[in-house]
Amino acid sequence: MQIRQLPERPSLENLRKQAKGLLKAARENAPETRERIGPFFGDPSQITLQKAQLVIAREYGFSSWTALKRHVEDGAPKGTTLDQLATRFLDLVCLAYRMDVMATTQRFDQAAELLAQHPEIATASIHTAAAVGDADQIDRWLGKDPSLIGAPGGFYGWPPLMYACYARLPTVSSFPAGQRLLARG
Repeated sequence: MQIRQLPERPSLENLRKQAKGLLKAARENAPETRERIGPFFGDPSQITLQKAQLVIAREYGFSSWTALKRHVEDGAPKGTTLDQLATRFLDLVCLAYRMDVMATTQRFDQAAELLAQHPEIATASIHTAAAVGDADQIDRWLGKDPSLIGAPGGFYGWPPLMYACYARLPTVSSFPAGQRLLARG
């Protein structure tokens, strides 16, 4: 999925209209809607406004509607946020079984390049820590909040263990993070 750029002065009202438009198109079973919603929720006819908002947020590279909303409410500083970078990284680094994505090593190489350009991605969340195999960072996140062990997040809305299992970062094993997550619960 190509990440869309927010307008220079994004409006929450406009973003809400986009979500409502997506929901309407889903209910009308518009062909392009399946491509947009399918990677996240499968059947477009079953989505709610909240799920449509999440799709809109992901299309702009945010992990959640709340993160997108916060970004806009904070004055939408120019440039890419850490949340957008981390979300894009998690999309690229994981095996994907979606119609719109070819499972190639090129995606994993792109993830490695993105991480090299922005090393702060590795510590952005427990989900990125799992994907890069950083067991110590997993402990730091769980030390702050033990409920993160099963918290959904990142591009796919998975718990951290799923990112450890599906990440394919060249020359890096996510196995240590997976082991730590299993040991911690």
